[in-house]
Amino acid sequence: MTTILYKNKNYIAQQILQTLKKCYINKKRKIKYNKYNYINIKLTYIYSQILFFLISSFIFFWILKQFYLIRFIY
Repeated sequence: MTTILYKNKNYIAQQILQTLKKCYINKKRKIKYNKYNYINIKLTYIYSQILFFLISSFIFFWILKQFYLIRFIY
């Protein structure tokens, strides 16, 4: 009876240790993922700014070109 209880206690302690290890590893991974997500968010923000600038400049120069062509046609 005592050996069974002792084995059960060891088993419970092992399970608790395993869950603690999993939680600790997950916390570490979450921090890493958060860092990568922050970098990805910054990169997407920069890319969106660059795309917005390129599109707006393209539209601006296209409008200028249209006015320039209209002036030459008439």
